[in-house]
Amino acid sequence: MSSGLATFFRPDGTVAGYGIYYGTADLLHSFVAATPEDAWAARIREHDGCACGQPPEPVVILSEYGGEWWWRGEWCPRCRCIIGPCMPDACQVCYENPYYGKPHKCVRAETYEGHPVFPVPAG
Repeated sequence: MSSGLATFFRPDGTVAGYGIYYGTADLLHSFVAATPEDAWAARIREHDGCACGQPPEPVVILSEYGGEWWWRGEWCPRCRCIIGPCMPDACQVCYENPYYGKPHKCVRAETYEGHPVFPVPAG
């Protein structure tokens, strides 16, 4: 299965952790590791997800797989997991499906070289 590193950013731009995005299945492994090396090592084990019941916090997910997709999501810093969504489902500016439309120039409004510009406004 082809895959790439994902970086999880807090809305202020600080790194919350790292994970693995499986490009073949278009799915993000939900575990949030402290280092890229830990993310690659954890990709083969199951993660139970959030069990604490505390409110999730916002996160920006940047996948290095393919053309570097990014999207907004939520995570639990106590359980070290992504709550969702675990796959990009729309352009973060115009909200059209990126898989079926033409390349989106509107994304450049919130990005620099394909990366989200921080702080990321609530969306």
